[in-house]
Order: sequence, then C-alpha cells, then structure tokens
Amino acid sequence: MAPVRVLLAFAAAVAVAVAGSIPSYIPVCKRNDPDINNCIKNAVEKLRPKLAEGIPELDVPKLEPLYIPQLTISPNQGQNIRAVGTNVRIHGASHFTITSITADIPKHEFSAAIKIPSLYFEADYDVDAKLLSITLKGRGPLTANATECSGDVVLKGQLVKKNGSPYLYFYNTEVSIDVKHVQIHLEGLFNGDKVLGEATNQALNENSGEFWPTIKPIAEQTIAEVLLGIANNITSHFTYDDLFPKN
Repeated sequence: MAPVRVLLAFAAAVAVAVAGSIPSYIPVCKRNDPDINNCIKNAVEKLRPKLAEGIPELDVPKLEPLYIPQLTISPNQGQNIRAVGTNVRIHGASHFTITSITADIPKHEFSAAIKIPSLYFEADYDVDAKLLSITLKGRGPLTANATECSGDVVLKGQLVKKNGSPYLYFYNTEVSIDVKHVQIHLEGLFNGDKVLGEATNQALNENSGEFWPTIKPIAEQTIAEVLLGIANNITSHFTYDDLFPKN
C-alpha cells in the first residue's frame, strides 16, 4: 500500500501546483515595477475577453450579459419608492475603458476611473412608487438604455494567510457612477392601460435626469458587490507572490 500512497500524494501535489499556477491569460505585474499602474491597466485590458465570456475555472461569471438575479429598491433607499427587478441582464459591461488607474501596493489599494459607452438592460419589474410627480404602479418586462456612463472604483485589500502563504483579499469596494442619458420603457403599468402607460413612460424619460439620483445608490451598491466578488474570486486562487512577484 505504501507505493499507492506515494503515488496519491504525488498526484495531489501536482494537482495543487497546477491549480495554483497563473494561467497565460492573466498577465503578472511585479510589485516593484516603477510603472505598475500602466502594467495593471494593460493587464486588465488583456483580461477583458475572458471577463466577457466568463472564467469558470476561477468562478468568475461572464460579463456579457451580466446576470443579476434580483435588485431591490426599498423606501429607506429612495423617496416613497418600492421596486424589485428580477432576472436582470446587462449588456455592454465588458466594453469598459480604463482612463486611469493608481495602485498603492503597500496599502493593497487600487483606484480606477472607467468609462462605458452604453449599457442595455432587460429585466422583469414590480414597482409601486411616486417618483417626483410621477406615479408608477405595475409589473412586467422592462428595458432601458444608459449612455455615456463613467465611474470611479476603489478596491481596498489586505493580505491574509492561507495554507501558510499570503493571499490578497479585498474587504471593501467603493463605487461612484454617473450616467449622462437614460431611456427606460416599462410594459404592464397600471394593469396594462396602454394610454396611461405610454404617457407615464414619456414623463419618466423626460425627467430621467431627476430620477437617476433615486436609483444611483442601489446601482452603485450592486456594481460594488459584483466587482468585489470578481476580484476576490480571482485573487483567492493564487498567492500574492504569484500575482505580484517581487522580481
């Protein structure tokens, strides 16, 4: 039995080594690189195609489309509004451009400014709200288009020990986003009253700049949770020294 145990131990060691190796599609940046900001920026750009299609081996969901099971806006997050979106599909998230990035390696903190040309949303909604002077009540399919999107993202991390090795763990994400234009269409408002529904959709879009601040907090919270999950799913598979070697 001893040779069998030796073979099993060897096989396990090989499996661990393979699982912990950096795949070729993840560029590595040396943490002492004087131009590490550009290195990380280029690395994310090279990783973009994999993010779009998803990385199952790292438990990273695909960005095209990005699927979110449920979003909820409750009265304490807005003004007299209760809204639930389910089966949310977001198209265009992988078309982001990083305009700047700053890495504070000693603090394990990363800041980035991004732009996304447009985002297209599909979802099922259930809403009962008074937004500005517009009454919204109904349930059904929703489509929306947001253009000229920009945002600032901060990832804050720390090193944690796992199996005797340091791993980078992100404990917080701060997200601030702005959208220039939003167009939305809700089907099924007021029990399917088409005249009232179309008039409400028109009023909603004519005042889109006014209602954006109401949904902005939940949008930022959702994006922060998604980014935090993606970042930690990637870093949890590799040691800190693998991801950011000294030399």
